[in-house]
Amino acid sequence: MTKDNEPSGPDFSLGFEISQLSNESITSGHVSGQDAILVKQKDDYFILAAFCSHYHAPLQDGLVVDNEIRCPWHHARFDLKTGTAICAPAFDALRAWRVEIVDGTAFARERLHPAQKRPLGFEDKIKTIVMVGAKHPIFLIVDRGPAHRSKKTKAFVEGLSGKLQLFFLPPYAPDCNPDELVWKHLKADTVGRMSVTSKKEFKQKVLSSMRQLQSNPGKIRAFYQKPSLKYAA
Repeated sequence: MTKDNEPSGPDFSLGFEISQLSNESITSGHVSGQDAILVKQKDDYFILAAFCSHYHAPLQDGLVVDNEIRCPWHHARFDLKTGTAICAPAFDALRAWRVEIVDGTAFARERLHPAQKRPLGFEDKIKTIVMVGAKHPIFLIVDRGPAHRSKKTKAFVEGLSGKLQLFFLPPYAPDCNPDELVWKHLKADTVGRMSVTSKKEFKQKVLSSMRQLQSNPGKIRAFYQKPSLKYAA
């Protein structure tokens, strides 16, 4: 989208001439106003949402490998045919459209709807944390929810041979939970102080605020200087 929130580039629903596209090329455009990319892989063409479902990275800068497109920021992977998220850190599928080729022109047709995956449980999520490729042990601070204290979770963590350690908060201890300062940054310090006129604008401002925090490790370290959080420093 442009600064005026107007779609830019070709509208793939009206057709896009493909004769000059090279293998594994990624072309930015939109489908009736929804940001999208057109990907060529050998003799096949795919039209997907233009931004990663994890942190809104531009997939135009991504990498096409086999039947996947990979995010340029955090290396999430998506199936080109369906938009399904293949691995962490992304869990939500991308929008995807069926592509029809007519006389050398690619048209975006109806939306595709990948099969719904079962909701991820706590064990699934901590598997992805380890699978991301951390080189050092991971210390994870969690509350005392049943999923965090279950026998299944305990056995799973023990099976990781020290790669992951869980630390439990007291039964009710918001002052001891670093997440609360993340939400404060979002709700009180940034987005909560802004005027918002649409759901789309709200989403954009939330993503921008979280990316701003992500790129400021000094502020994140400062969270742990709070007396009630020094235990985790």
